[in-house]
Amino acid sequence: MIKNVFILLVAMLLPVMGAFAQQKMSITAPDAEEGVFKQHQIYLEKPAQSIKNLQQKDGTPLKGELSEDGKRIIINNYQKKSGVTVEVLYPDGATETISRSPCFIDPIIPL
Repeated sequence: MIKNVFILLVAMLLPVMGAFAQQKMSITAPDAEEGVFKQHQIYLEKPAQSIKNLQQKDGTPLKGELSEDGKRIIINNYQKKSGVTVEVLYPDGATETISRSPCFIDPIIPL
């Protein structure tokens, strides 16, 4: 008797479990949505004194500023999937043009 009830219960639950298993479940991270992050950053190898000519590789100018410690460039209007170039002036007077691909441009997550 118990064996028959168990078999009946399993037979009823299998189709329900199969239906749930076939549903597509996806969790979307917030950064996958376009425009979630308002600021992005680029890390520099050594502290800089100032920056100028911050732009995307296609020539679109970007709004950005140097962090207080001079080790990061904070970008306010960055469009994803585009590289960035910037001219960096170091405290010793040296100037360098830096290019970064989108892989090296990180979002700033608001706290």
